[in-house]
Amino acid sequence: MTMQSFGILAVFLVSSVVSQDWVFPDQKCGPHEVHYPDDMSACASSCEDPWTSPFCTRDQLEEGCYCKYPWVRHDGECILPNECPRKKNTTSSASKCGPREVYFPDEDPNVCDTSCTNPHSDVCLRIGVTPGCYCKEPFVSHNGKCIELNECPKKKETAAPKCGPREVYYPDDLSACFTSCKQPWFGRSCFRMELNDGCYCKYPFVRHNDKCIYQIYDGIDPFILYRNLPKKDWHDYGEMEKDDKRTGPGEHGAPVAIPTDPDTKKLQNELYKVNGYDAFASDMIALNRSVKDIRHKDCMNIDYITKLPSVTVIFPFHDEHNSTLIRSVYSVINRSPPGVVRQVILVDDASTKEFLKEPLSDFFRKSGLGHIVKIVRTEKREGLIRARQIGATHANSDIMVFLDAHSEANYNWLPPLIEPIAFNYKTLVCPLVDVIDCNTFEYRGQDEGARGSFDWEFNYKRLPLTDEDRKNPTKPFRSPVMAGGYFAISRKWFWELGGYDEGLDIWGGEQYELSFKLWMCGGEMVDAPCSRVGHIYRCKYIPFPNPGIGDFVSRNYKRVAEVWMDEYKEYLYKRRPAVRKIEIGNLNRQKAIRERLQCKSFDWFMKEIAFDQEKYYPAVEPPDEANGAIRNMAAKKCIDTQFKGNNQRFILRTCSGEKPSIGGEQNMRLSFWQDIRPARRSLCFDVPSNKEQAPVVLFRCHGRKGNQEFRYRPSTKQIFHPLTKKCLDCDPDRGEIFMNPCSHSKLSQMWEWSNVNEKVIRERHRNERDL
Repeated sequence: MTMQSFGILAVFLVSSVVSQDWVFPDQKCGPHEVHYPDDMSACASSCEDPWTSPFCTRDQLEEGCYCKYPWVRHDGECILPNECPRKKNTTSSASKCGPREVYFPDEDPNVCDTSCTNPHSDVCLRIGVTPGCYCKEPFVSHNGKCIELNECPKKKETAAPKCGPREVYYPDDLSACFTSCKQPWFGRSCFRMELNDGCYCKYPFVRHNDKCIYQIYDGIDPFILYRNLPKKDWHDYGEMEKDDKRTGPGEHGAPVAIPTDPDTKKLQNELYKVNGYDAFASDMIALNRSVKDIRHKDCMNIDYITKLPSVTVIFPFHDEHNSTLIRSVYSVINRSPPGVVRQVILVDDASTKEFLKEPLSDFFRKSGLGHIVKIVRTEKREGLIRARQIGATHANSDIMVFLDAHSEANYNWLPPLIEPIAFNYKTLVCPLVDVIDCNTFEYRGQDEGARGSFDWEFNYKRLPLTDEDRKNPTKPFRSPVMAGGYFAISRKWFWELGGYDEGLDIWGGEQYELSFKLWMCGGEMVDAPCSRVGHIYRCKYIPFPNPGIGDFVSRNYKRVAEVWMDEYKEYLYKRRPAVRKIEIGNLNRQKAIRERLQCKSFDWFMKEIAFDQEKYYPAVEPPDEANGAIRNMAAKKCIDTQFKGNNQRFILRTCSGEKPSIGGEQNMRLSFWQDIRPARRSLCFDVPSNKEQAPVVLFRCHGRKGNQEFRYRPSTKQIFHPLTKKCLDCDPDRGEIFMNPCSHSKLSQMWEWSNVNEKVIRERHRNERDL
């Protein structure tokens, strides 16, 4: 059979396998078998003659039961290829291979005959591959040698026509494939025989009526061969030892000390305002600096499967500082197993800084990373959500990892992040996100994890780990909702879910959309405690201007609510009434995805996945213990938070009830969480220390008591802080507010609320004294 006829046969088989109208009769085949000719994917495979691709010649097959891909027949049973009896040792043959080669099939059954014109791309055909030495990834064969892809002879520059946003140009992009609704992508595989130069739909789109449209077909689990592999220690101890010996600013994740001379201070402030973090500190640090290994100690003792799926890391960015961006790229490449990261895609979302254009491309070419790093540039500002989606359309690996462009990967971060996906391709995995200080670039741990959730205003919230999760601090734990920017997902599952909703603008709500549909449509989400990645949380300045397209966040929220939340969307609208009236465009495609995947209800999600959400963030909030203005009896003034932000103190001012023109923010709530917060915000009174006259600041509400827990004692009018066992006090003359040891006789510790619900206080705290 010729290669051309094989390609035609393969196309026929693909069409047969994925036909949505096909009805399989009730045949008595085993759990790993299919019946021929009812299932045209059947193949007479065995340990001696295994599958070499998802396609298999089926000449002279008789009607009957055959092992489905990738199982093979051995002693009358269907087993996975790695369960076949070991062949006789062929060390003598394998030993003849060069340092950049592997011997097929003994050393690597997944080897591919690659070259400069047929490199490792999103598909590799092994038809006709015979035992022998082949270039290992990422090397390709050229003139009898295994070389790196960037060492291949340069192609002649051709004026390629402009392709559409869902297209790639062949031969400049070797992932190109002729596809249609009748001849779709099958898994990741595609035959490219006799392609002419031109524009072709990129994965996962197919050609229909001269447009590239979504068309995803199931049928093959792309990772099934990984599940029974042996395991190994992936730590690169040599590089870790070198890092231990490094010295210099910021090494080992230490904070950077900035010179204080006037010229340096001026430049530092200028860079700070442009970036929202201290870019001067970033420039003082090596691009490949060492970081502090802050993982749980037991992470060092965990092994992972010996062969890992290929990975594309996607960094969207807009006007990112160059040293911060490059350090992000270096960290993921340097701290990943060799050959696993096939691509790093930088999506330049219409940056205006000159050094992010051709100088950035030149930098990666000259650094020897041009074969891995690909820069995709948008013509106009697309926003974070669509920039991620654009990056995904250029990915050609098994798994996509999304990170922000101001990150640093920690040691051995990748194996624990992607192994759960190899075991179940419908799993999304998030790393634990650590903090890179925006002022000093100190790398420090955040905590040992929490489950993601939300309140009914769609603020991202955290739920405590379950008792079982706390017993296994290195084991991945299930989480209802992701934070948004850091996760790994199989390319196949991402596109089966339809990617991101293309109607979502800029940022906001995308983490809920992907989380809800992932769980409701048959997937799962876990956080991997042994995978750690640092992230810079921007400080005082927001460097990017408002895009001028209205309230895009509320529009995004409504699109998510209308498609996925069923009757629960009313709880969002009750807290954000304006969202109900917003125009959100067409939702037909999103609703069709939910119908096609036969997704479960949001009620199922709330009861089975976010099962304790109601305890911490109830849809219908219980009544406040007190609310309104808080007036101090000594100062005869009211607490005014003045719309201040995180970590900021607040003061006493003239009560607005006595002088309406005063303005300010004096309407407070003592909520059922037992925290005090401005009535319309999610910042809470927070006591960060236990010292004398400890200040009280505003901090993001976490609903987990501790330093944000307060009690009101109606009998003494004191506001008590259980953690420090102190009471809210003030300086009546200066208007300062702080904590002090409780004293029933101090008038400055007596506070009057506008409204106090003593019945609720008694019922809620019936076992507590002095209330």
